[in-house]
Amino acid sequence: MVDELSTSRLGSVHGLKRGQGKKVRPSIMIATHMDAIGLMVTQVVDGFLHIDEIGGVDARILPGTPVIVHSRQDLQV
Repeated sequence: MVDELSTSRLGSVHGLKRGQGKKVRPSIMIATHMDAIGLMVTQVVDGFLHIDEIGGVDARILPGTPVIVHSRQDLQV
């Protein structure tokens, strides 16, 4: 559906659709947003993971929720 497609280092996807015809036409931009919902480990102290939120995480759902820590070898907690 687009003429060019690229991905940024942060995972954003950009699509470019070129118009057709010889007349100069106005440009239009369609901007959307997609949250990356997750957690990021900021430090490990005495075997405990300290985390920060990425995106819209509701802290009330976290206790008892299984997580996977992605690293050289995934750790399922």
